[in-house]
Amino acid sequence: MRALLTIGLIVALRTAAAAIGPIPDAAYHAPVHATVARIGDTSTAEVLSVQFPSAITTPYPANNTVYGEYYMLRRPAPVPACVVLHALKVRNAGMERALCRHLNQAGINALLLTLPYHMQRTPPGTYSGQLFVTGDAQRSLQAFTQAAADAVRAATWLSLRPEVDPKKIGVAGISLGAIVAHLVMGLDPRFVAGAALLGGGDLAGILWRGLATERARQDLQAQGYTFEDVRRLFAPVDPLTYASLNRPRHVLMVNAARDLVVPTADALKLWDALGRPPIVWLNTNHFGIGLNEGRIFSAAAAYLAARFAGHDPPRSALAGLSPLPVKFGAAFGLHSVGTYAIGVEVAKIVPRSLNRSWVHADLLLAGTGLFASVAATLHTHLDVGLGVRLTSPPRRAVGYVLIHFTI
Repeated sequence: MRALLTIGLIVALRTAAAAIGPIPDAAYHAPVHATVARIGDTSTAEVLSVQFPSAITTPYPANNTVYGEYYMLRRPAPVPACVVLHALKVRNAGMERALCRHLNQAGINALLLTLPYHMQRTPPGTYSGQLFVTGDAQRSLQAFTQAAADAVRAATWLSLRPEVDPKKIGVAGISLGAIVAHLVMGLDPRFVAGAALLGGGDLAGILWRGLATERARQDLQAQGYTFEDVRRLFAPVDPLTYASLNRPRHVLMVNAARDLVVPTADALKLWDALGRPPIVWLNTNHFGIGLNEGRIFSAAAAYLAARFAGHDPPRSALAGLSPLPVKFGAAFGLHSVGTYAIGVEVAKIVPRSLNRSWVHADLLLAGTGLFASVAATLHTHLDVGLGVRLTSPPRRAVGYVLIHFTI
């Protein structure tokens, strides 16, 4: 009876969702030839390999099978489940596996999917993720469409599992995976909660201004594409397009205030379009999440568990997640004409928006010693300050300029 009711619910939702997005109807059907095999264990779960055909067929046979790792709790069930989506061009998804373990610890089954053109789905002669976003605009559009369709099919598979509560299915993603997570939450109402780490909206803006997609932008421009051409082309797979449909549900956003991969402006656009859901700003760049990933993943899992239970997590659960910014660069004036410097912002003195600071207390390790300093950020990559050397005299304040890159 439970299976029949679930199938009926899927049919109803499929009809509604298929009318508003690019996902083919077949994605809402349970995969006919899904294969499952046990491959290991963690302290809380059995780990199963899952394979099923993608709902979209491409010219690359290796890309047409979806691979997953299912972290299934050893519990009598049914419990919530979450589809987990990885970042662009990853080769082993180690960070996403860690997120799955945190979800398990929060009482949530986790299915880690391999996105199109990545890892086992990499076509011969290419590297993982190389073909996902390129100057081939139509293939990139197809890759986003296929990624969303695969996540939807994964939700269908999960909803029919006896250990899963079909009314409590969520999605979590990192970077590219977060963008796809935002997209599928707008396309498929079965995703009732989500955690999007380092994602955003306005795909054209991300592609045009993001550091990781600079080569794709150059290739598109060489073919005569304009920014507005790209915006129109990618609108069917842009999370912004479906943001109003996602508003009834609950999503936690974690974004980086110094992001050069998913520009901050594009994260803010989606945040506004979603009705300003809970958001945590990390005072780092796109890769700084790795400096505090354990606490961030734990908070994301706690958020999802709370939403599945029907309430908001305490605000304290999302506090203090940002790691201290670490800066690498060249310093001028620390008892030297020029020297390397590695700095850490240890305290905010004059805060600014997005969890950043105008004036801050720092520790600087330079070629001329260890310094304590007070500095002002005048530009994304430029600090001006006064530092006192701690390791040897003279212990007097000296001015300096730091040109830096922040993790």
